Amino acid sequence: MKRVLLSLTLAAFSAAGANAATIAAFTSAPTGGDLSADALGAGVTSADLTRGSGLNAFLGNSQTYNSRSWTIDGSKAEASNTGDFLNWGFESAIGYDLTSLSFGYDRSPTGPVSIALDIILRDAITNAITAQTQIFADTRVASNSSATAVIDLTQFDAITNAEFRLFGWNATGGTGTFDIENRASLGTKGILIAGEISVVPLPASLPLLAGAFGLLTLGRRRA
Repeated sequence: MKRVLLSLTLAAFSAAGANAATIAAFTSAPTGGDLSADALGAGVTSADLTRGSGLNAFLGNSQTYNSRSWTIDGSKAEASNTGDFLNWGFESAIGYDLTSLSFGYDRSPTGPVSIALDIILRDAITNAITAQTQIFADTRVASNSSATAVIDLTQFDAITNAEFRLFGWNATGGTGTFDIENRASLGTKGILIAGEISVVPLPASLPLLAGAFGLLTLGRRRA
């Protein structure tokens, strides 16, 4: 009885004390392919920044993950249909209560003026989409700016598989670019997903076991 109670109690406190501020973070860098996260939280198994099928890499900037061929004029729906979006996210063996998503961004003079960001949640077993919600939009992206988005995600709890999809449209030229930029405020990261490990509720029987153990101990002392 003592060992069972002690093990359950330690497991509960360990889960609560293992909270991590960073789930996944990406240092923006030039590449023609995918960009892997360079900081991962406990239990996180994979996280990548990728381009949709409609985008091409632009390697003219030696410091950022830059893309071109964004939808000219158009809409979010058209950008979605043509694959003009960026993806990133994470998969984890344990659940996270999300707190925020932050990222730095910029465009060239002919790059996309409008962007929107969705969170896509998937079933941990089947990988099927269970929800897709827009969480951010900027319809006046400034050219050559130092914009940083900080998005509240506290409504999303116990998440093990999350994908973020950034759509871009209203470009004025096919060579116009949009890039993810590192920011000093994000610890020189371009993207930062933050949260805490979900606290596993104590089994309903644990208080009863504790009470029984206490009575048992008291009875032994009296005897």
